[in-house]
Amino acid sequence: RNDKETNKKIRQLGAQIGGLARKFGSYTEHLAFPSIKKILREKFNVDVIYQNVEAKNGADQMEIDVIGYANKKINKVYVVEIKSKLNTSELKSTLKNLRRFTKFFPEHKNKAIYGIVSALDYTPQIRQKALDAGIYFSIIHDDLFQIDVPDSFVPKRF
Repeated sequence: RNDKETNKKIRQLGAQIGGLARKFGSYTEHLAFPSIKKILREKFNVDVIYQNVEAKNGADQMEIDVIGYANKKINKVYVVEIKSKLNTSELKSTLKNLRRFTKFFPEHKNKAIYGIVSALDYTPQIRQKALDAGIYFSIIHDDLFQIDVPDSFVPKRF
């Protein structure tokens, strides 16, 4: 009987921790959004910005934290993922979403697609992996998120 109760308590605690992690992720997204919006408008000249975008393609679905795009001469899309803690798994998921983006958003198939990842907590190694993959990296500095890439950085068009 004690094992059943213990297992039940462990499951409940796991659910509570999962809920807390989701809330912290949501908090991070809300914290980052004003800065990300400013970056998209001022650095990348986007016209349209959407937050918390979901799309379905058959049974498959995709969620993107922020999408910013510009039409006309610029004709680019910036896909932004905001992470409280960026790890290898999250980076792989972001890369997968970038590769599959036009499957879910075919209206952007003729645009250049670029990725931006914003993170509160990350290692220098994971930052370098993102840059090596051609993804813009955004960090928090002086209470604002800002793009943090070396002068030699060349973004990848997905």
